[in-house]
Amino acid sequence: MRKITHLIVMIASLFVVVFATNAQVSEERTGYILHLAKAGVITPLEEDRYLMMLSNTADFNAVVLVEPELFLFNYSLSDFVGDWENANSIESLVANALLEIDNMAIQVEITVATSGYDLLENTFSYEVRFVGELPESWVDKKGELLQEITFERATLAIDVNEEITAALRAGQEQRLSSTRGGSANPPFP
Repeated sequence: MRKITHLIVMIASLFVVVFATNAQVSEERTGYILHLAKAGVITPLEEDRYLMMLSNTADFNAVVLVEPELFLFNYSLSDFVGDWENANSIESLVANALLEIDNMAIQVEITVATSGYDLLENTFSYEVRFVGELPESWVDKKGELLQEITFERATLAIDVNEEITAALRAGQEQRLSSTRGGSANPPFP
């Protein structure tokens, strides 16, 4: 009886070790793409969609991956917009993000606007949909967003998950096989 109990305990321990090892290998990659801007403007498009134009941005986004391990790198804006647009041409790519402006944090859903990066004007544009409440100073008496919201110093933290990672990688492959080219650096390690 003791041998059988001991054998069952050993088999159970082996399953726990295999399961724990398997869980570590399949951890989802998570983190943020951080887009910083010195100024910006938000204007209505249609229904609940808005155009957010960030200006005086750096020519890259900082990427911070926190799971399964910490990894930091820069993502060129021209590559980012190319990868996103190519991924968006295959299937609509929308990401969750946190927009921080003037000590306010606002949840948004974003996609890169058509021709999102204007190098000459030093602007980058996103289409946004607000999720949750808007600041009181942004809405009129009817509760609708004002026709133009301007702001200074903004941080957009775009959630990175396996879906976004896979889409941007597919967009990069398509970009590199086109005549546009660009850097061969992958969007994610």
